[in-house]
Amino acid sequence: MINKVKYIIGKHLNISVCLLFALFSCLIILPYLHGPAYIHQEGWDGRFHMARVAESYLNLSHGHLDQAIPSVMTKTFGSFGYPQNLFYPLITMLPEVLLHIIFGNAYGGYLAFIALIFFSTFMSMYICTLKITKSRFIALLSSALYGFSHFAISITLFYRSFGGSFIFIFMPIAFYGMYQIALKDHKKWWIMSLGVAGLILCDLPDAVVVVLMLVFSFSMTFTVKEAKNIKLTRIVKLIYAGMLSALLSAFFLAPLLQNLLFVKNISVNKLLLSNTVLPTLSVFLTDKLASYSLGLSGLIVVFFVINGWNKFHPALKYLSVVLLINLILVTNIFP
Repeated sequence: MINKVKYIIGKHLNISVCLLFALFSCLIILPYLHGPAYIHQEGWDGRFHMARVAESYLNLSHGHLDQAIPSVMTKTFGSFGYPQNLFYPLITMLPEVLLHIIFGNAYGGYLAFIALIFFSTFMSMYICTLKITKSRFIALLSSALYGFSHFAISITLFYRSFGGSFIFIFMPIAFYGMYQIALKDHKKWWIMSLGVAGLILCDLPDAVVVVLMLVFSFSMTFTVKEAKNIKLTRIVKLIYAGMLSALLSAFFLAPLLQNLLFVKNISVNKLLLSNTVLPTLSVFLTDKLASYSLGLSGLIVVFFVINGWNKFHPALKYLSVVLLINLILVTNIFP
């Protein structure tokens, strides 16, 4: 029996991987079939995102297909025509709206949407890692560590920031594209554009941070000896990728920039960095479920980095140093 199962899995490996990730995604939402998956708490993002999709759902359920992405909110956000979608993209939230319509139940659509986010996160990391390493084992391990990471779980199930949740789907694509531009086949520069455009259309504030990380990680190309003309080509392709990313998301960015220039001095919130640092141990061993920490999965990744240092390619060593520096910066070790 065991041999037969192994044979079937080996013969249909890709399908088996998809089924495994589907199982993981279902197990994540399983507890919420018994208890409430949504309880609003002050300072969390859930109510904001639910109001966003509620407007779209009400429009579509009444047959107003042209208002799937409404320019002003007349049914939610105080019902006074707040132009919410000028400042926060709604396009990546449409699957939740469609699931709500299909299920005919807001709670069922909500849970199915969470499962879809996690499934897409697992698959994105698996495919991109497999492309780089050519190892299914490493791809599966990376996907598990990534999808079950403390931050991915907390941002989706506790803060309920759907835009932030979708970021996890597009980050592997963006970094895989950067990997191609900086080290491998720069002709595949367009892959990074798809990833970055996806990031922008998920959560613009988070996308800014990730894009800065991407640009900084491009420096790994200088850890490899190549002809100067190839290095110049890689820099040009990085610029191409940035331009295409902006074009793909221009239908959202253009109105946003136009309105920001009109409004000018707009300030939503001021965040003191001193209030956001974590005690060193809390980065990995947090006592708060919704803490912005790396959790045990992050600790495992750091262990792998340190343990495998001697086997690393110079570019990986560069990225590992960047990783460790960033870990220090978010702790109270850094004054």
